[in-house]
Amino acid sequence: MKKSNTNEIQSIAQLPVGFYRKSVAVGNLVYALEERGIVFVSSDAGVTWKEFSKISGSVVCNDFSVSGDIIFVASTNGDVYKLDKNQWTTVKVKDSLNLTTIRFIDNDNGFVCGSFGKIYYTTNSGSTWQESTTPSYAMITDVYMTSTKEAFACGFDGELYKTSNKGASWTKFNTASLNENVVTIAMHDNMRWGVAATSNGNLIYTDDAFKTWKTIYNFGGLITDIIIQGTEFIAVGQYSLLLKGAFLPTSVEETIEKTTIRVYPNPSSGEFTFIIPNNEQLELSLSVFDNLGKKVQDLLTNEQIPIGEFKYNFDASRLMTGVYRLNVKQANSEMNLPIIVIR
Repeated sequence: MKKSNTNEIQSIAQLPVGFYRKSVAVGNLVYALEERGIVFVSSDAGVTWKEFSKISGSVVCNDFSVSGDIIFVASTNGDVYKLDKNQWTTVKVKDSLNLTTIRFIDNDNGFVCGSFGKIYYTTNSGSTWQESTTPSYAMITDVYMTSTKEAFACGFDGELYKTSNKGASWTKFNTASLNENVVTIAMHDNMRWGVAATSNGNLIYTDDAFKTWKTIYNFGGLITDIIIQGTEFIAVGQYSLLLKGAFLPTSVEETIEKTTIRVYPNPSSGEFTFIIPNNEQLELSLSVFDNLGKKVQDLLTNEQIPIGEFKYNFDASRLMTGVYRLNVKQANSEMNLPIIVIR
């Protein structure tokens, strides 16, 4: 069954004061790059931070990528810095080119992009870089790799680009312009879910590879990076903030034994309707829990449901914005359906 997906903001954590370009999650660690070349690390999902390493000298950094134990940093002067075995080395990609984004999918294969629609590709851990060009002359602001051959790019023309041949050629893949400068993009492995951010601080999502999209949050400042992990993502902003969210169903339809339960609208700012069509008499219990597992309200307790379509309207106007779950019990069966309250 196909399900649409949307986002619900879950938490915000504070980084050390500074102008942050990006965060990268590697296992249980989260790294963050401050523009002066300082890399911070957190082992508790951004609650606390410590300095990990710093590029010597005067440098202005735009982006970084972590692959295994190697850190790659893109700068405003056309240089890529590489930290390997506690040693920093420098490779000149193109003199005076503002390198906006760098991405590696493993220790060897990666992209770096910049002004004039330029994207560079390496297969030898950044020792050398090959130039490729998108159909745009605008600044390319991000590249997101889904494999060593396939990647997505975005830029200041509101268009999105895709390569399937390691960057040798790029084609436009969104059906219409996003009409804003796009500063970062992340695509899920299923190639349908995606999250992007604009220069106006809008966070947008798609569940059909950007044939259509919707604004789900305004950050109140520039979003500099998005990382997707499973059905969750982390966004980092210039004002020392980390923002965490998750893809969740906007419409829910699940089957318990012979009964299909539908929930709409979902998300809702007021009332939810639960629809239970059944061919036999049922004994049903419905309860609502918050995302910490605390029961919010019992709606039905061992209620006898007659044959036919049963509707239950739940008024959620008193609930705060958040993700809740509808617990459904029928005889020896039980399931949980996510419901999303928005304001």
